Amino acid sequence: MTDGEIALARLEERMKNHREEMKLLTINQNELFKITRNINRSMMRIQYIAYGMAGLFVLEQFGIKELIKAMFA
Repeated sequence: MTDGEIALARLEERMKNHREEMKLLTINQNELFKITRNINRSMMRIQYIAYGMAGLFVLEQFGIKELIKAMFA
């Protein structure tokens, strides 16, 4: 093999490895996107639960009758 052929073979091997790495990176990006989306959904659920608990706390502290009186006063 000439030097040019050896260099070309090395370049082809590096390109093949690069394509494999890009495939893996794409798979990892897709997995990260799925994980991030699930975390965001979980955070929204936790936020709704916290709002509900805060509402229940307010009702418990002030009582429903007082709250209704305050709303329509």
